[in-house]
Amino acid sequence: MRTIRSIMVVSVALGWLGPAERAYAVPRAPNPQTVSSVDGHINEQSRASAAAWNRGDLNAFLLPYASDVVVVRSSGRELGVQRLKAQLQRDQAWAGPPLLKARVEESKVKQLSPKIAVQTALVVLSGPGHRDVRVWVTSIWERRSEGWRVVHEQSS
Repeated sequence: MRTIRSIMVVSVALGWLGPAERAYAVPRAPNPQTVSSVDGHINEQSRASAAAWNRGDLNAFLLPYASDVVVVRSSGRELGVQRLKAQLQRDQAWAGPPLLKARVEESKVKQLSPKIAVQTALVVLSGPGHRDVRVWVTSIWERRSEGWRVVHEQSS
């Protein structure tokens, strides 16, 4: 039985962006054997997800999310990565570079158990001629057979 069943990181915050240039290779999920800690692994996944968003690569952006993720934002909630993907596709123009680029400026990860960690991150969206948008994102990560995955995320 799962201890917690609900979640980026960064996806809700990044959901406000448009796509970026597509000249980059699709990033792979970080290898847990090459990252020395849960904190390092989760932070590496968050940075890779933000980079994928900036390239406009929605599939790579969603890689850290569990199939049954719950994402809560001011407009409501999305249940499952497929519904989240569909919502992001409806909300965004997925052609051309984004107006705002995302970066993770601050991130703190606290491991609550061998299988559960909580991440609080500050995502900053910025671009020429626009004021920076700062979004705090709290994500619950669960260690699963495929690695650490976001199972619940809320942004403000």
